[in-house]
Amino acid sequence: MPYVDAWKKTTVILSIAVLAGCSLIQHKSSHEEGRTSSQAAAVTGDDYHHALSALKAGKDEDALNRFEALSKSYPDFAASYINVGLIEIKRDNLHTAETALLHAAQLAPQQPEIYNGLGIIYRRTGRFNEAETAYLKALQLAPDYANAHLNIGILYDLYLSNLNKALNHYQRYQAISGGNNTVINKWIIDVKHRMAKTMGAAK
Repeated sequence: MPYVDAWKKTTVILSIAVLAGCSLIQHKSSHEEGRTSSQAAAVTGDDYHHALSALKAGKDEDALNRFEALSKSYPDFAASYINVGLIEIKRDNLHTAETALLHAAQLAPQQPEIYNGLGIIYRRTGRFNEAETAYLKALQLAPDYANAHLNIGILYDLYLSNLNKALNHYQRYQAISGGNNTVINKWIIDVKHRMAKTMGAAK
């Protein structure tokens, strides 16, 4: 038996990935397009600060309402859509989340958090090849994006049956994040154990 069952593994990774994604888009991106400087200043004022504060405090409903209002007032500001998408993933409203993130991708195509979020959605809806493409896009934009390495490691481990790639990405996650995550260490041991069994059976 694997050290960590599939349900626990996917539950842990979703939690890690969504929370990390929310924390990474607190400030406006230098890659966001289609906004005037005055609009950017307005968005990053009190309303956006209050929305982020609600998100950090775990008040997802309040944060969602605030980000949705901001997206209507400033339709070219991608960070609001990204946050809406990430919150909706947490709420399991995957269609709404996908719509928000795809719109954000049109506004800010260089934001890796968008593709990490889309990868989560695609994995949870059984679109595994699309999930792989999304995670790889996130890593192309940000090679040291730890949670994207962890997400794609899960995908290769549990859904695409590529233990070599799973191991590589788990190890990259540990290297980037300091190597102190005991849960991921167990997953690495588990993958190595299964790889050894597979090689032994092939002899």
